[in-house]
Amino acid sequence: MEGSDVLLGITEVSIAFAGFTSIVGVLGHREGEGWGPEYRLRLWLMIESSLATLFFSLLPFVPFHFAFTETVVWASASAIMAIFLFIHLIIVGSRLRVLYRQRQWSTQRFESLNGGLILLTVVVQSMNALAVGFDRSFGPYLLGLILLLALASMHFVALLVAVYRLTPDDAQIPPGDD
Repeated sequence: MEGSDVLLGITEVSIAFAGFTSIVGVLGHREGEGWGPEYRLRLWLMIESSLATLFFSLLPFVPFHFAFTETVVWASASAIMAIFLFIHLIIVGSRLRVLYRQRQWSTQRFESLNGGLILLTVVVQSMNALAVGFDRSFGPYLLGLILLLALASMHFVALLVAVYRLTPDDAQIPPGDD
């Protein structure tokens, strides 16, 4: 199957992201502090985007090994990715609106960029699945996986920022350490 080595490489990267998320989640949690809504959602988004990338990098192997043509493999995988991401966009959008109203979310611009990337991925995958502008091929599907990795990367950075955000006490430099 075209791109099978690339798909397996993306699988490995997504596993690494999920592992790093677990480490940051455990090490970044401060004693005596609750897991606030922003932190929980960022952790969930990072794990979900990593596992979604893992799933979608392995998905094409299933129909391929049932002897479907590569055209059917890429069309069906693209359609499933588009549907999943569209539903994801609706669910996360509703959660973010609640957090914005409660003033428990701080980075609206960042999430707008994420939403834009997801929407772009939905459009590209839908076009590939329907053979509109693309020929139901590996290239557009690979673009979708790369955009999912970009989302995972952005969620990882946002999680690090949320976890290791400096408090006024953290910013104090002890005497003699300057």
